[in-house]
Amino acid sequence: MEPAAPLDVGIVGWHSHNEMFDAIGADLRQAGHRIIRYAHREAFTATPDPLAGIDVLLCVGVLPLTRATLATTSRLRAIVSAVTGVDGVDTAAATERTVVIANAQTEENIIGMAEATVLLMLAALYDLDGAQDRVRKGLWRPRNSRRPNSAARPSACSGSARSGAKPRVCSRRGAQPCSTAGAAMPTRPVCRRCSASTSTP
Repeated sequence: MEPAAPLDVGIVGWHSHNEMFDAIGADLRQAGHRIIRYAHREAFTATPDPLAGIDVLLCVGVLPLTRATLATTSRLRAIVSAVTGVDGVDTAAATERTVVIANAQTEENIIGMAEATVLLMLAALYDLDGAQDRVRKGLWRPRNSRRPNSAARPSACSGSARSGAKPRVCSRRGAQPCSTAGAAMPTRPVCRRCSASTSTP
């Protein structure tokens, strides 16, 4: 099978992704493709007929690619967004010209989708939309909140002492001092966390 003919690839940079675009361009150039590099969106739009002579355009999805801009191309096969979304592309105009619109398998896309998946899981678990609605109505925090019950968690050492006395410290390693201000001293202060007698530091 003969190797595919080299492509003319246009790459439009973005202020927060230029390092990524440079790396992709270097790999494509090493593979034998010709690279037309635009440092940023302004350089692309300032160029007369920027898509003329380009087979594939690599950019960010918010780059404005209007019907008028797409009308200047005769060879364009694909518009590839290196990030999620293709909001800037006139999809109807691209479809009419049989131009493929795609998202690249860049690390940023993979990580972004993983983060979005975790966020959607948390939104479903904690009913984030419902929580925001209650905040707007001044009902925060309702008794039936789906927030995990903190009372069910092991509490810190809660022995007691007379007002002004030193806090009691649980004998269990790593435990925090008791909150004892103003409380009456029991005969044998006991840590509710581990049921062990406490000792004065």
